[in-house]
Amino acid sequence: MQDRWTALLVFLLLGLVEEASVRQTGWFNHRIVVVCSAILLAGPGVGVIVGLFLTWSAVTCDGRPLVTIALEMAVPV
Repeated sequence: MQDRWTALLVFLLLGLVEEASVRQTGWFNHRIVVVCSAILLAGPGVGVIVGLFLTWSAVTCDGRPLVTIALEMAVPV
């Protein structure tokens, strides 16, 4: 259980760092890469939490449309 919390913290921090540093992605979407990595390395529970957090971050900080971002995040899960 301790490892899941550590993995969750690491992927949330990775998502925040990428959200702050990557602004224009073009064909590359860093949010999807973080969510897929979290799912593959830490399991679907951690991936869902990271996906929800990055969806919230994209909608509130970047002003992205909720429906588009939510669909992108739901596909890897």
